[in-house]
Amino acid sequence: MNLEIREFVESDRAHLRKLYVASRAAAFPWLPPSRLRLEDFDRDTREERVIVALLGATPAGFASIWEPDHFLHNLFVHPDHFRKGIGRALIGHCMPCFGGHAALKCLKSNAGAHAFYLHLGWRVAESGESPEGPYFLMTIGRPPHQEPRHRQQPVEPKNLI
Repeated sequence: MNLEIREFVESDRAHLRKLYVASRAAAFPWLPPSRLRLEDFDRDTREERVIVALLGATPAGFASIWEPDHFLHNLFVHPDHFRKGIGRALIGHCMPCFGGHAALKCLKSNAGAHAFYLHLGWRVAESGESPEGPYFLMTIGRPPHQEPRHRQQPVEPKNLI
């Protein structure tokens, strides 16, 4: 498999719009097809950093990141390429963009995605409700200001220099 991961270029848009519809149709079979439109890609990735996975010259998946919040907003792989390591590769490429910590929301009804993220080391931080349904807020890493949970003794000030 010849996989290349790179930043989005405008010539990707038409293909990614179709990929987004096809991938969501496979991941969210309960959604009526009328709710899955090509222009959803434009709306759902506006002002986000988009990373594209190519097989040959064809986009096979993408991730979009809302950088101010270290938030993985979208991760979608075309159904023809599920379980080939593309999602894992996209997340691996995105991790340096997050600065050591990241968050995402995963619908509780999307059991496959939930299991995938847990397998990669993400953890459920909390649950919530959205118009799309109940979700898990998942995180990986920790913000730089957060102390490690395993530390038992406070750090002496002299050790901070």
